[in-house]
Amino acid sequence: AQADAATDARIQALENELNAFKRELGKQSRTLQFQTVEVNALAFPPADKVGVKGDGKSVKFETDDKAFSYQVGGRLQADAAYYDADNSSGTTGAFGDGTKFRRIFLDVRGIIASDWNYRFQYDFARPGAGEASARGIRDAYLQYTGLGPYPITIGSHKEYIGLEHLTSGLYSTFIERSVADLFSADRHIGIGIGTYRPNWTANIGVFGERPEGDAANE
Repeated sequence: AQADAATDARIQALENELNAFKRELGKQSRTLQFQTVEVNALAFPPADKVGVKGDGKSVKFETDDKAFSYQVGGRLQADAAYYDADNSSGTTGAFGDGTKFRRIFLDVRGIIASDWNYRFQYDFARPGAGEASARGIRDAYLQYTGLGPYPITIGSHKEYIGLEHLTSGLYSTFIERSVADLFSADRHIGIGIGTYRPNWTANIGVFGERPEGDAANE
């Protein structure tokens, strides 16, 4: 009888230890579930959450999964000149003082459904319908990036002629581009595809007239 009582006591003690272990395991399991939820919330935020950020030049709205974005910005560049020339000889042809807005851009760009880029750019400053970069629509295109390093661009964009021409004016060494830029075709409506590597770039496209030009005169 004493042996049976001792056995029962040991069984009861083991059951108590097992129940305590189960309770502790349940607590740890619930803690792990909460931690998993927190980690997933940080690693995989809701796709419909939109963040806003700015860099001093533009404001950008973007979903957390970066599948959609809308960015609006622009650029303002102005020139001013003043000449203090010695005209004691009485010669004519004094230098002309003045100021001029060279560029006033409105620039809108973004992403649609991850694989589509869009951009629209309008310049309010450059006058003269005869100039290659006259006032009006400049960039206005859609770009498909689903092919990886081979984006396809359709709409009004720069023709693939001249490295200096394809480089943004923000990064040019001087205010004016060099004489070589006279041979560039600037922007026209067309479709093109290209790719690049660290030491080379390759592009091909077919282009027509300017977005606001007269097709009969292009």
